[in-house]
Amino acid sequence: DCIETLDQNSIGSKMVLLDNWNEYGEGHFIMPANLAGFGYLDAVKEVFSDSEACDEGVQHVVPTEAQRARINHMYIQDRHVVLVDKDGGASNVVPIEGYNWTFDVDGDYEGWTVGINDGRWIKDLTLDEVKDGKFHGITPTPTELEAAVAAGTLPSGATADPSIMSPDNLNLNAKEAIAIKIRMRGVGGLESIGKPSIYFVTTEDQKYTGGKMVAALYEELGDGYAEVTFDMTTNSLWTGTIKQFRFDPIERDGEFWIDSIQIMRRAESGDAEVYMDGDRVYTAAPIEVVDDAYMFPVEELNTLTDVYVKESLEGDRLYISTDTAFYEFPYEGDTKLLVNGVAVDSVGAITINDMLYVPIVDIFENIGTVTDAMGETHAAYTVTVTPATADAKAKININKYVDASVLKGYYFTSSDEGWTYGGGDTEKTPAVNGIGALEIVGKGQNTKFWSPEASEKQFNVNIAKADHIRMIVKTDAASENPTFKMDVFGDGTSWSYTYNITLTDDMLNDAGYYVVTLDLEEAKAAGLKPASELDRACIWYYDSAAGGSQTFSMDSFEILDLVEDDVPDEDPEEAAKVLIEESPYTIYDWDFTESQSGWIVGGTTSVTHNAELGSLTVICKPQTNASTGAVTYRMNTWSSQATGGKATDPMNVSAAEATAILVRVQSEAELTAMALDLEFIKEDGTANGAVYY
Repeated sequence: DCIETLDQNSIGSKMVLLDNWNEYGEGHFIMPANLAGFGYLDAVKEVFSDSEACDEGVQHVVPTEAQRARINHMYIQDRHVVLVDKDGGASNVVPIEGYNWTFDVDGDYEGWTVGINDGRWIKDLTLDEVKDGKFHGITPTPTELEAAVAAGTLPSGATADPSIMSPDNLNLNAKEAIAIKIRMRGVGGLESIGKPSIYFVTTEDQKYTGGKMVAALYEELGDGYAEVTFDMTTNSLWTGTIKQFRFDPIERDGEFWIDSIQIMRRAESGDAEVYMDGDRVYTAAPIEVVDDAYMFPVEELNTLTDVYVKESLEGDRLYISTDTAFYEFPYEGDTKLLVNGVAVDSVGAITINDMLYVPIVDIFENIGTVTDAMGETHAAYTVTVTPATADAKAKININKYVDASVLKGYYFTSSDEGWTYGGGDTEKTPAVNGIGALEIVGKGQNTKFWSPEASEKQFNVNIAKADHIRMIVKTDAASENPTFKMDVFGDGTSWSYTYNITLTDDMLNDAGYYVVTLDLEEAKAAGLKPASELDRACIWYYDSAAGGSQTFSMDSFEILDLVEDDVPDEDPEEAAKVLIEESPYTIYDWDFTESQSGWIVGGTTSVTHNAELGSLTVICKPQTNASTGAVTYRMNTWSSQATGGKATDPMNVSAAEATAILVRVQSEAELTAMALDLEFIKEDGTANGAVYY
């Protein structure tokens, strides 16, 4: 049968319907991708255009690695369309040693605490106790809350929202911890529990938000208790190192008992152990060895790196795409693996116990290359295989290349990474836009934004190591050569330097962004005090000469060590002699043979005398800000007490006589920098100071 032709006056006869541009969710798209490159677009061009005329001037521009990362953020590559029987491993998990809480001892909370009230959301409990092997909690009733509001002790609209907090600083590897299992009950079974949830924070992102939440799955156990399971792998922010998590056991008001809380990993299985960047990777399906090839389950490749998996239309081969490579694994017959169209000796994709497997070593040895900040090319991954022995399984170590020249980097793939609004007439405060760049919109002078303020997110880069800052930015300021400026700060904000930046066409890259590289030697040579640490930056992005509303985007911000340090050759024996022998020119000294010699605590340290070594022992203690939770480390010690700003036991050494200071130290940690503060009393009686690094 044929469909009747539409009337030429109808709107349908005047339309041409093309494929969806980027409907990846439905598997229906023409946007260029690893799977077919520009093939779909080329096919449309050939059918709907004069191909020869259209070919003139057409360029296939492949996105850069940073651009691919942004696209992959928008369309996460974890959708598998290969039809295989998959066991997600929920029943094949075991507790992680050291992360189990059973509340067996009355009164022992095992580090757990009750949550802190947040506005009208009342986390507090009217009863919390550990008794008879259970963590028992009761929330305030609506009547009790109303009475507290009337008395003015709680804000209007106070609502029970109970939560309990795990011990802090868990140092939990998110790759290993795939689930949290809690055995608990309410007063009336599952219905009284409602919808328990887990919220979490990482060492990189220490703010509790709705985005870092996982809902529960239930299994009633028949004894009044339920096993509540949280699949943490369902939240893409469950990455890196988990610092703490919060458990909301029930909705609103009620009563609950928690028998145990366990953090789970996949059970060990298979012929080999796989380590990614040093961390053990656990799989639900076993790793198998076939013809000396280490076969990894396809459905779990995303535990190693982001991949897209699809079966060919003919059903004779498996396609696997990563950011840098496209693999074609044959199922049978021809055993040549194709990587970006080039044949590689490898076994194909095979089925073991109804699951598809591929050779893991061949994937990562052929995954492609990356370019570092110096422009040099490196293998994206290195793979080392330690064969099995009678006492141990084989070990496969896979390590992603890390550019050592990047001392600190911010890439804004999925968050603002702590960068904040700094003031001025701003239409839009800093936020990540749809393509993974930090974007801010201003319409007046003095508009600016800051790098992170929280101590754990600051640069914290030793200025002696850093020599350049590189930013990749874009602005729509209506100037031929737009301008902006940036202040850099060291040792908190005790010193700063301003860069005035003009954007020129020779800075433009293929994506239309300006690549700005700043020489930190300029700041060091400006007569400023050299800093032990480069901490923050403030970018004044508004071009006053251009005026109007301006959008400024920053794709990345990096602090680099591009220049190899010129370290002179040194005779180790002579160097040791200088350290060991006392100089004959000493005019004042402390040798700590008998005592601390008056030296005292400074910063967040403890200072003691080690009689055995005849030395001063200084131990750094981290200090936590009670309101912000920020952790700081300030390690220093003073040669004397001070009263009214003056030393009680001054050295009284003439600056004209003293030409050098020799310090002999030893450190448990790698000692990258030291600072020596000297205080002077000038002839007029006023105080002055200097710092040496």
